[in-house]
Amino acid sequence: MYAWKYWRDTRARFLTFSVLWLGIALLLVFTTLSTHTRSEHWWRPAVPGGGYYPVWTQVIFGMALCGAMMAALAGFFLGASGAGEEFERGTLPFLATRPRPRAYFVWTGWVVGAGELFVLLAAGMGVAFTVLIHFTVAGTRQLTLARARPLPHQLFYLFDWAWLVRLFVWRIVVLLLLLWITGLVCYSLAYLLTLIARSRPNGAAFAIGLSIAYLVAAYLLRHYAGINVPTPVNLFDWMSDGRTRSLYIAGHYVVVHISIPYPFSALAGWLVVSVAFVLAHRLLFDRADV
Repeated sequence: MYAWKYWRDTRARFLTFSVLWLGIALLLVFTTLSTHTRSEHWWRPAVPGGGYYPVWTQVIFGMALCGAMMAALAGFFLGASGAGEEFERGTLPFLATRPRPRAYFVWTGWVVGAGELFVLLAAGMGVAFTVLIHFTVAGTRQLTLARARPLPHQLFYLFDWAWLVRLFVWRIVVLLLLLWITGLVCYSLAYLLTLIARSRPNGAAFAIGLSIAYLVAAYLLRHYAGINVPTPVNLFDWMSDGRTRSLYIAGHYVVVHISIPYPFSALAGWLVVSVAFVLAHRLLFDRADV
């Protein structure tokens, strides 16, 4: 079964990036918590005389920055596999004798790699935010209920915390999707270029170089010519835009950013780009001499 073979060929890279991403995510959480005064709320003033920002906001923004770079790197190195790597190893003639069309190997490898990338990102984020919940939401609720407060005050406090949790859970879910699509574009590009180069190191290097050149060109066109060229980086613009809502919780105002709208069309566009890379990969593989 080619899916199992593909997993065996890429599991070392998958486990390496999984451990690396988990370590970065946990370091981000604990570093952010260490910059906040431990009180009933785990908050600190954003500006003198201003409102309070939940620690979750900073963690999510930090997770977006670090996660985008990790998703791209993992995509480049996981994508340097498949038929291109088989060419380098000299094992492709054996695969070609299997009673399977070439498209089967192309799409099976791509789907397995895309699944690895999603699991990698989801596992790291899941563990990190579980730790964050333990030190913020769960700990705060226990502390609040342990104090002698009127029941209406406690219920109002917990209701607003529930609203905050729902808001941030939604942001975490959409952030995971953003990171996965970003990594998927890089993965699909490396998947194609590895076949063209017929070498895993060259495929990853070409993909990284081409991506950097594209981002630099997009920046120069936008800065000097006023031409906006779409890049995966633009997917994260929604996190800094939008409106805010103020909640009064346990004697403090909490300012929460509610970013709108979510870039569904941009996500769909980059997903199409990823699939286009795979279709080009299949076309070249079908015409390749084995």
